[in-house]
Amino acid sequence: MQNTEVFFIELAVSNKVKYVCDIVEILYSTRIHVDIYCTQKKDTILVDQLLWSWKQDSFIPHAQAGEADAEPVILHSEEITENGNGALILFDPLDPEKFSDFKFVVDFAELYDKERLLASRKRFKEIRDGGQYKIEFLKLGAFLQKQF
Repeated sequence: MQNTEVFFIELAVSNKVKYVCDIVEILYSTRIHVDIYCTQKKDTILVDQLLWSWKQDSFIPHAQAGEADAEPVILHSEEITENGNGALILFDPLDPEKFSDFKFVVDFAELYDKERLLASRKRFKEIRDGGQYKIEFLKLGAFLQKQF
């Protein structure tokens, strides 16, 4: 079993889709395979559209799960069943038992909404207290400067 690291990224504003794209860009530039998990198909479509258009001068090859699984970035709207080997970005929460197949997992502490903040604190505590994964809380800028 590899040592999975879980990063909680602080979100002060409700622009998670843009943050996801920033994180994907950094990971793609370091040749890390990325899986993005969303519970709703509409959110995978939103992320997909923004990955195509969010920066004029960049292109990040990506696909919906099942369409082209060899792409470096795969968007999932259903449970992730295949083994990951790189990074998992959680647009929505996922059972921590699924994390161990990844080098690292990115989750979000959504400070801009009281309910989401409480839910993210609960997830953070569950992961920390579970003791299975190394966990770290960061601001987006600090995460984007990490060396992978």
